[in-house]
Formats: sequence, structure tokens, C-alpha cells
Amino acid sequence: MDDGWGNPNEYFNHGNCGICDEEVQMMGRQIRLVLMLLAFVVILFSTVLVLETTKSEEQIKKVVFRSSPPTDVHSVHIQNDFGDIYVDFLDGGYVLGEVPIDVVDMELFVDMMTDVADVYALTEIKSPQNLEIYGLNNKTAVVKVTYMDSNEMTLNIGNYEPISKGYYCSISDYDGVYLIAEDRVNGFIQPEKYFISKYVTPPKPAQSQSSLGHVKGMTLEGGALLEKVILSPVEAENEQIMIDVISFGSATHLIEINGMKYRVDQRYAALVFDSVIGLKAKDIIDYNLSEEAMETFGFENPDMHVVFDFKRTPNDGIIQYDIKVLEKNGSFYASCNNRGIIYQLNPPYFYSVTVEKFPVRWFFSPLLFELKALEIKRADEFYLFELSGTTNNDLAVTCNGESFDLNRFRRFYKLITSGAHDNTMSEQIEVSEPSLMEITYSYRNVNKQEDVLKLYAGESRRHYAKVNGMTRFTIKELFHTRVSQALDLLFTDEVFEIDW
Repeated sequence: MDDGWGNPNEYFNHGNCGICDEEVQMMGRQIRLVLMLLAFVVILFSTVLVLETTKSEEQIKKVVFRSSPPTDVHSVHIQNDFGDIYVDFLDGGYVLGEVPIDVVDMELFVDMMTDVADVYALTEIKSPQNLEIYGLNNKTAVVKVTYMDSNEMTLNIGNYEPISKGYYCSISDYDGVYLIAEDRVNGFIQPEKYFISKYVTPPKPAQSQSSLGHVKGMTLEGGALLEKVILSPVEAENEQIMIDVISFGSATHLIEINGMKYRVDQRYAALVFDSVIGLKAKDIIDYNLSEEAMETFGFENPDMHVVFDFKRTPNDGIIQYDIKVLEKNGSFYASCNNRGIIYQLNPPYFYSVTVEKFPVRWFFSPLLFELKALEIKRADEFYLFELSGTTNNDLAVTCNGESFDLNRFRRFYKLITSGAHDNTMSEQIEVSEPSLMEITYSYRNVNKQEDVLKLYAGESRRHYAKVNGMTRFTIKELFHTRVSQALDLLFTDEVFEIDW
């Protein structure tokens, strides 16, 4: 251990005094012992001094100045480094300065109102010294409160005390200096915008497992999108939607592309909806702005525009949220529902969405009981499968008028409905007739139009897929190969491959 004295042997001349090495070592140990005792005495003395010094600031007991509910507060005036904050009770409710009532963060607001209604200190400083020591000459904040019974109280907030994690303060009509817990002072030292909720849109209920049931329609324009996206919810009340969804068996939402409806990929939609519901700002840039000021900032021509209908619970009404997003030098800003608030965002997920990821990859997947007939054309060959029956017990199928094994047809149908694009979407492609193969779904519902998938030769082992007259997707040519192989083996007992 280095005690600051170095090696004691260095301070003795062995040759001149005749002291042996053993005696020198013993003296060294004695010196070290004396030093250790001295250090202990110094520490003990210092501790006594600290205890004596802090005796004048010892904790005595919790000091209660007022104990009442937040609704007992009539008005609050806070002065701090950011300016003035006013809270007034008007017409049966509270008004918080220039903050619109519908965007107030109620949790933060109620916390602050609780702190001015139920006022107490954790400690009282005995025999306080100069007020400057506690920051009460140059105050951090001054809080003036008027209560419903017309009584008043002023809290002067001083310096932060890091050890006890509190603020020194003085209270009107009391002579002492007190220490109030940090969390009960926090609301007094903030700017007014602190009380604005950072939620641009409300979060889904805590008990909800998915956002899919809360978004009742959405449109997206801009961002990474090259065209407008319209998402429609599948609801029993919408007769046309229920007819459209027959093509896909089941769905939560449909997407409209060039006037055509496709089933929305639920996984991708959930990612998009999750990024829009509960959208939270990282900062409030400005608020209480006029429409002209918002337009001047740039929201007249946003980089992205998202509108969606939100239903919090089945019993709640629908609320529409209109979000405009601007990107400036890598920073993202948003407005919502013409609130006059500029929110700063982290890069939102929905800003990077692409249209080709919304439709499920499978073109058509109707339930067998919805199907009247399945027709396949290949070159000069024609296959017509017709279905009858309404239950598993009486479901039957024929092919070109002849009875066909139902289990074999189910396997073949699984292959047919596996037809899917490869996530490549483009503008309308002009193709030359005739097609390599044509698959037509006819339905029992007389109001449901046929669905038609046609395959055309493409490039790079791809075929172009024309879906109900629109050619915007490609599909691996192996799908055509597998269907052709199955047709060749259709009337044999051989098992055909359905994976591709």
C-alpha cells in the first residue's frame, strides 16, 4: 500500500547508523501502523464535522402545507426560465394557456395540478443559511396558486439537491426552507408545450392484439409511393366489399389498384397501421399556429399525406385523422387535423411503404363452396371443372362432364390457388395474345363477376400475369410448368407435384 511516504528504508542510512535490516523492517511496519491510525483519526474527525454541519439541515418530518384534490385548484400561474404558464378554471373546466384542450397531455396536466393541490415537503432545513445558497434569490420557478376557497399559496423553487433528489423551496406564509421531491417539482420547470401530448394519433387500446381491427380505411400518397394507395375495410355492412372478397376467401382489407381490388397482406398492413396508430412525436416545434403559418412552414404541399379512419372500440364512433408529413434535411415534421401544431418525428415507417407490398402474393384463393366452376385453357386444350353441393358431405366435382375424384381435385386446386406474384410490380405491360394459359374462376353468387388469370411469356424465367385485364405483375414460370405437368397426369393415378 502506498501511504505517501514511499519506502521507509530510503530514509535511513544503514551503513552509518548500524541498524540491521530486521530492525529497519520493523520500524517501517510501525511507521505504516502510525500512518494508518492517523488516517483513521482524520476520517473519523471529518465524519464528525460533516455530521455536525448537516445537523442544521437534518430531516425532521414530512411538512404538509395543503392537502386537497386537484379540482380544488382555481388557477395557477407558473413563472420559470421558459416564460409564463397560466391555468384557469372557466365554464366548468380548465384552460391551459394557449394549448388546445384536445391535445393536452392529461396525465402530465393532472400530475401538475395534483402537485399544487396536495403540497408537502419531505424535509425542512433547520436554521437555514443565506437564501442564495439554496437558489431562492435567483429562483428556478415561482408558482402562484389560487384555490376554490379563495386561499392563495406561492411556491418559490430554488436549486436542485442531487443527493436527496429534490428542490429547495420556500412557501408563502412560512419562514423555513424546505426540500420538495423532484417529481413534484418537475411540472413547474417546463415550457408550456411540455403539457401538449406528443401523441399525434391515439394508441390502440392496451388489450388490443392487432391494429387491423382499428383502421377502418386508409389512403396514402407520397413518400416512397409512386401512386395513391386506397385501403378499404372488409365489413359485412358493405355489400360490394363482401362480393369483392369472395375472390380471396377472407380478408381484413382490400387495396384498390387501377380500379381493381386485391386482398391486403395482413402482416404488411399491420406494420403500416402500427406506425400510424399511436404515432408519437419526439418534440413539439410550435403550436397554436394559424392555417397560413402552417402553409408557410410547408404543409400546403406535404411530402406525404395519410388519412385514416380510426375506431378505438366496437362501441366507439369513427374518428378520421389527416396527417401531413414534411421532410426537411433529413428531419421529419407532421401536422394532424389542422391542430396548428408542428410535431417533429423520428423517420416514420409508413413513409417508406411501397404499393407492391400491400397485395398478398396470391392472385385468387376463393373457398371451394363459393366456386361454381374452374376453367383452364392451355393451347388447344380445355378443362372445365364444375362443383356442386353445399357441405363436405355432398360436395362433388366433374371435369368436362365426367365425375372426378374430389381429393385429387383438392390437390390440383391447391396448386392452382398457389399462383402468386414475385413482389415485382410495374406499370401496365402490353402483352401479345394468345396467352400460354388461362385460368377462370366462376362463382355461385350471381352478382360476382368471374376472375381471370392469364399467363404470358416474359423474361428471366418469369411470366407476365394478367389479372382481370391488368398486367402489372410477374410470376415464376415454374408455376406454369407445374400446372402443365398436373394437367398431363390429371386422368392418371400418378401423383403430381404442387410445390414450385
